[in-house]
Amino acid sequence: MYNKNRIASVLLAFLMLLTFVPYNVEAENQETNGETESKKEISVKINEIESNSDTFPDYVEIINNGEETIDISGWYIMDNDPEKHSEDVVPLAAGTMLEPRQMVVFKEGEQFNFGLGKKDEATLLDKDGNIIDQYSWTAHANETYSRVPDAIGEFADFPNTMGKFNYIETSNDVVINEIESTNSDRDWVEIYNKGNESVDISGWRISDIDTNDETHYSIPLPEGTIIEPKGFFVFEGDIPGDIKHFSFGLGSSDAVYLYDAQNVIKDKHAWEVHAKGGLSRIPDGIGLFKDVPLTKGMPNKDAEEVEEPILPELDRLPFPGKQTFEYVDEKPKFLSDSSGLDIVGDTLWAVDNGTAKVWKMTIGIDGMPTIDEGWESGKIVSFMKDINNPGAAGPDAEGITADSQGNLFIAAERDNSFKAENRNIILQVDPNSTTDSLKTIREWDLTEIIDNARKNRGMADYKVPNNEGIEAVEWIPNEVLEGNIIDFHTDMPYVASDYSTLNNGLFLVGVENDGFIYAFALSENGSIALVSQIDTGMGMVMGLDYNEPTNALWAHADNGRNNTLAKITFNGTTHPDTSYYKAPADFDVTENNEGFAIAKKAINNYLPTYWFMDGAKSRAMKLGWLYHEEAVDETEKETEEETVNETEVETNIETEEETVVETETELETPKEVETVNFEETKENETDKETNKEIVPINNNKNNPNTGDNGIWTFVALGGISVILLFVSINHKSKERK
Repeated sequence: MYNKNRIASVLLAFLMLLTFVPYNVEAENQETNGETESKKEISVKINEIESNSDTFPDYVEIINNGEETIDISGWYIMDNDPEKHSEDVVPLAAGTMLEPRQMVVFKEGEQFNFGLGKKDEATLLDKDGNIIDQYSWTAHANETYSRVPDAIGEFADFPNTMGKFNYIETSNDVVINEIESTNSDRDWVEIYNKGNESVDISGWRISDIDTNDETHYSIPLPEGTIIEPKGFFVFEGDIPGDIKHFSFGLGSSDAVYLYDAQNVIKDKHAWEVHAKGGLSRIPDGIGLFKDVPLTKGMPNKDAEEVEEPILPELDRLPFPGKQTFEYVDEKPKFLSDSSGLDIVGDTLWAVDNGTAKVWKMTIGIDGMPTIDEGWESGKIVSFMKDINNPGAAGPDAEGITADSQGNLFIAAERDNSFKAENRNIILQVDPNSTTDSLKTIREWDLTEIIDNARKNRGMADYKVPNNEGIEAVEWIPNEVLEGNIIDFHTDMPYVASDYSTLNNGLFLVGVENDGFIYAFALSENGSIALVSQIDTGMGMVMGLDYNEPTNALWAHADNGRNNTLAKITFNGTTHPDTSYYKAPADFDVTENNEGFAIAKKAINNYLPTYWFMDGAKSRAMKLGWLYHEEAVDETEKETEEETVNETEVETNIETEEETVVETETELETPKEVETVNFEETKENETDKETNKEIVPINNNKNNPNTGDNGIWTFVALGGISVILLFVSINHKSKERK
């Protein structure tokens, strides 16, 4: 007779040995090869990154700083979310070679199909997924992030030189040092002597073009004009009755040239958009130009050195709901400039600020919205002036709201065709269009009214800065507001009959720059009246939503305020009751969530709550849950009995299968291989040494890998393929309990 136990043990050990040894050899070879390739390819560097241009696509430029040609076939660029964008890359074609000192540019829409965000990362990977180089940032550059000098320098905010070498011109001692083109009563250009000797700048002048058009040159400086070492001189632009040095204006996309007395260009600088502050070299004379606060005729200061306005500390409570969330768009549904949200009934509206596209969605019984038929690609909104110009860039559409009659409104802070100009406008559009665009019916320009309101509050810089205007709009019916907000004209509670209001309601807009909410009465004839102003205390507003179940106006701030929420309850005084809340605990509060809306119907005593993030093509919309104990919950009532029954069934199933699950778990991570006497096991159902139940792994005779004489089972242990063969002479097995 043969020993069945011995045969089973020998077969098991032999098969484990066969599969174990090659695995480790292969892993060791892969590790060695990866190390060799990494050392070979270290000469290739990310050299320049563009993430926020109005002229260029997002791109990543790489350079070969070595002495050998590198095969970069299959290489690709990834951002900070490789899981989400794994299918959004186009690797370089086979046979792509990178010569020494040669550059290759990966462009959005060509080599990758995602945008580079405000807080993001660019990673260069080879065909096998090995990281070659990587750079991350927490805010967009004013121009680009570039290595200066190329390949070996640190990344700096540097002018766009896509596909060309980066350089700094430093041969002249007298250079352009600071430029003001938009924020003062006059334009001006400051020059600086970085040398150690005085320089005679008699006859020197500036121009905004490099031709001989004398109307674009400043008056030559008089004889005896000297600029001392480390000294400053300012060319002043003309204003009526006060002629200085030059009469031409410096535009949003312009340049300045500095000429000496022999008409030789000594320095120059060009820009694409107006600076929010001034264009200043950091440090003076030798640094790159940065957008920082103006320091006319004085040493320039970096933004990091300038004290930011101190925002009041907020006593924030935990988010009043579930601390988790889920994504609505795991795969791309929207574009990359997501902004405003609003909910009317079961309809969720969303808008994109880069294209002014609108999406209409229906909220399901589980809170998950789906895009309505015909709205999958979004529908475009245009200014009335662009009705016959389909190629116009359109509104910088930041907010969206609908009134009780179903009318749709868009809040824009700029015209995307003129991004350097602040323009706060509300547009009424027809939401019933069957084409791919929404017709604009009316427009109300709020720009001057908001500026004057800020001026009357005593703000020195009362004009709303470019790209910091109205971010949100919310229509609220008069029946909610009358008697509950204060009319700042009378210092008395608001009386609706004092104003002409469109569809019996006011439009509340939130401004990013100051954190105020401005309540406007808009009429069909185009008239505008500012009724009230509310300080949220957050220093910014990015989203607004009036929610009937909670009887409150919710204001939302983005990552500039860690995604804080303000719950504002009107009380008929100048100081509404306001509570502040943190974002749900699972949120990344550094993400730029701009849109915010709360559903009107609860599911299991929770209101579906939505956030919309700018800068992402997928995972842009989040679905969370706000607790509301007084919410009417028909879903829970209808399904309560079914839920209980289902729970009982699931509990029974889990109890019956508990033993099997525990035994299979033990098999996944065994500490040692044991020889088992299967006949003894069947008789006793217990291992005598370990006192643990032994259960066959598979007793399904319908399995094609199962026969009457035994069971073949394939198990993965720590990455090692193992084949277990159990042999039994007895064809019958006892029923497992």
